Amino acid sequence: MTHLNLVSFVGIFVLTAIAWTFSTNRKVMNWRAMRFWGVEVSALVAATPACFMVASVSGVFATNGGAFLFGK
Repeated sequence: MTHLNLVSFVGIFVLTAIAWTFSTNRKVMNWRAMRFWGVEVSALVAATPACFMVASVSGVFATNGGAFLFGK
């Protein structure tokens, strides 16, 4: 596990804490559902080969689009 994976993992909890901080009704938050949908499903989807392929292709598009807009 690289440091980038750790940063991403911690980011899930930081975003949840920010959402909780700015929530107007904190008692209504369903922590069990947030844990399942926010952490477990995200980790499951991120571990699939299709996710790696989509990330690779989107990275190529982003690189080519940036070169098109800003020149190389």
